[in-house]
Amino acid sequence: MLLATALDLVYPRAFAHTNGGSVSGIAKTGISVISVPVSGQSTASGSGWFESDGDAFAAIAQRLMGLFGSSDRYATGPVQAITWLGLASVVVSLEVSDGEIVLWLRNPRYQDWLDNAIEVEADDEDEDEEFYADRDSDSGKGQINDNIAGVTTAQVSSTDWRLLSRGLVKTLVRMPYHQVLILSAPGERFIQFEFLHHARRGVELLCQIAPNTEIDHRFRMSTAGEDQLEAGGWARPQEDGDNWRKSISWPAMRSDYDALATNALSILRDNLHVANPAQLSVEAWINWSSRLPDLTDLDIDIE
Repeated sequence: MLLATALDLVYPRAFAHTNGGSVSGIAKTGISVISVPVSGQSTASGSGWFESDGDAFAAIAQRLMGLFGSSDRYATGPVQAITWLGLASVVVSLEVSDGEIVLWLRNPRYQDWLDNAIEVEADDEDEDEEFYADRDSDSGKGQINDNIAGVTTAQVSSTDWRLLSRGLVKTLVRMPYHQVLILSAPGERFIQFEFLHHARRGVELLCQIAPNTEIDHRFRMSTAGEDQLEAGGWARPQEDGDNWRKSISWPAMRSDYDALATNALSILRDNLHVANPAQLSVEAWINWSSRLPDLTDLDIDIE
């Protein structure tokens, strides 16, 4: 209630009018931005931040979505953010800044100036950062081209499923929107994670699992195993080339990440007969970027 009341006080009046001259297009008089620390302590961002305040970010973001509807912008990963641009006379953004959760209320003119500055900086870096890979990860397992910079391949070192699950959760929390993460075993067995935007449901973390039609017959799921997946909320493949699919809405609670990671790994172990985590290979990349994925919390040997 306090948060809603504070927002009612700020808009639509506070940023409705600006007067006087301008500096880089921003009014000298009138308010450009208000920041309100909501939760957290100033620490390095990343999974450490999420351990202490990830649930708070998700809860506040979900409340804001209840007030304002679907967001216009979002950023998953270590520096999470969710922004509403279409409100009357104010831009509202919930962001992680230096390990703190901060509610930003910006003058739309100031937001335009920020966007223009970011766009100019991005244009300057396009030649170095951007590349387009021939992958279609939404329709199946991503096709890896080892000659493209930014692809990481590795072998899991851990022999402990619980340790692997904890590392996987921390990795998923830090994944940026365009990253794809695949854990695979011989015989075309795999699980794949990526964030996607759904027109009605918003941003989701999607997990896909290989279907029997693609797996070596020695490792296929039993009929009972497939029924177990469906009963557990997995969408059954409908056509050739489809995978088993299950997703969680973002922003997500720690328990949601835990449940999805644990469930997916248990299916690899119990239904697809991966006896040991050390049998798993890891492939990861960030679409349209040459940056390397952050896999520091997975117990792996990078190739």
